[in-house]
Amino acid sequence: MPRLLRPSTVLIAGVLGLGALGAPAQADPTSASASAGPGVLYDGCTDHPINYSVAPPLNAYTWSLQLVFQAPDGTSAGSAYISKGDPTTGVETKQFCPGEDLPGSYSVTGTYSVMVPGTGSGSTTTTTAIAPFSFDLRLPTTQVTAKASEKKPKVGKQVKVRVTVSDERPSGGLFGTSSAKVQLQRKKGAKWVSVAGANGYTKSSGKALLKFKQKWKGKTTFRVVADLDDLGSGTSSAFKLRGR
Repeated sequence: MPRLLRPSTVLIAGVLGLGALGAPAQADPTSASASAGPGVLYDGCTDHPINYSVAPPLNAYTWSLQLVFQAPDGTSAGSAYISKGDPTTGVETKQFCPGEDLPGSYSVTGTYSVMVPGTGSGSTTTTTAIAPFSFDLRLPTTQVTAKASEKKPKVGKQVKVRVTVSDERPSGGLFGTSSAKVQLQRKKGAKWVSVAGANGYTKSSGKALLKFKQKWKGKTTFRVVADLDDLGSGTSSAFKLRGR
C-alpha cells in the first residue's frame, strides 16, 4: 500500500521542490537587452528594426527602456523610448534617412528603469545600463549600364549612348533611379576626362540618352559615371569604340 504524505510534507515539497520539477527560473527584473542587425539606407527613409527584451516584476508600477544612438562620425543620431504599455519583448523601429544619416557603424547605449513598491506608501526605482551594441547601415547597391549605338563610328559622326541607372529597393532587386546625373567620360592616358556635352539626367525609368561627336581615330575607351545624390554614385563598365 503506497505511503501517503502528510499535509505539511506536501506543502514543503511544493515550496522547495520547484527547481527539481524543472520550473523556469524568473528572469532578472533589473536587466534588459537590445540588439539590431545590419541595414540599408534606402531612397527616402528606412525604419530600422531594433530587437529588445525586458522582464519587469509583476508588481512594477512602471518600466522604461531608453536607447541612445551615436552616428559613425561620433555625433548624436537620436534616441528611442520603450515603456510600460509596450510589449516586454518586441521590435522597436528607428528611422534613418540617406542624406541626413551617414552610412557606417552606429553605436547604441541605453538604460533600463523599473519602479516598484517601496517601504510604506513609497516606491523604489532601479536604473541599470544595458550592454552596448552596434550595427552597420550601408548605401543601397547601384548599377550603371551604358551601350553605344555602334562600335566603329566614323570620325565626325554623332554617337548615341544609352544609359540605365538603378538602385536597390526594400522590396528586393534593382529599379530605375530618377534624376540621376550622368556623364560620359573617355580615357586619356591614365586619367578619365569628361566628354563635353555628353551629360544629362535620367528619367523616371532610370534611362538617359547621351550624344557626342566621334573625334578620335582608332580605339578609345569610354565609361559613364552617375551621381545618385544621397544614394551615392556609380560607374558603368568601360567600353571601347574604334573611330574610322
